[in-house]
Amino acid sequence: MADIPRLNGVIRALESGKPAFTSFCQADPETAIAMAAAKYDGVVFEMEHNPWDIRALRDSLQYMLNRAQIVKAASPAPGVTPMVRIPPNGSEKAQFHAKQALDLGVYGIVWPHISSIEEAVSATKAVLGSKSIHEAFEFQTDYAKSAFEAYVGELSKITELATSATKDSFAPFKGRVQAWLDTVQSVRAA
Repeated sequence: MADIPRLNGVIRALESGKPAFTSFCQADPETAIAMAAAKYDGVVFEMEHNPWDIRALRDSLQYMLNRAQIVKAASPAPGVTPMVRIPPNGSEKAQFHAKQALDLGVYGIVWPHISSIEEAVSATKAVLGSKSIHEAFEFQTDYAKSAFEAYVGELSKITELATSATKDSFAPFKGRVQAWLDTVQSVRAA
């Protein structure tokens, strides 16, 4: 059986003792087309500091396909290996981002802000998958619940800030309006 070539150019370079050169970029078609022809080993679509846009990632992966290069090399290995940096894996548990990106066909995940063994194990489990449908459903339910609770908490803070700012901005007018109402009442009474 012939040796199957390494499809991930970054890993291929590192395994052969060479440095691997990558670049970070946004996930959009124009950038993907430009990066597909670049002299990098890999490209990391930056989605930690940009909105998580799975459609833009999917489109970028499609635009990175260079059919002529695939035919010429007689290998499905991309000329530039696509990877993605997902949103933080801290309390948000961004495992579903990794699963979505891998399902689309990225060759690597950059997990930001892994700072403990527990977070590393959680990230690894997310990539390896659940052992049962029940476990996957339970994991997704836990994530949805924690994300919703975090959203409601943030929304409450924003509502309190907006209410406070509105009250503070109208405070100078309150005295003037009250004086005007008093004047109107005294004129009506007379």
